[in-house]
Amino acid sequence: MVLRLEAELQDGTTRSDGGRLREILSPEFGEIGASGTRWDRESILDLLAGETTGGIVSRRHSSGR
Repeated sequence: MVLRLEAELQDGTTRSDGGRLREILSPEFGEIGASGTRWDRESILDLLAGETTGGIVSRRHSSGR
């Protein structure tokens, strides 16, 4: 199931659907990027929203770093 959801996150239709992204990503979602930056759910949602609109995104991340 996790691999299926990960694959779904790579789909442009899913990435542009904020409602579906909120279903997929747990409120407790967290990720550590290659740079060591910690990303929380809202940061990822903001990032993906900017990706789909072509806008500039605030790279807000959690304060765990």
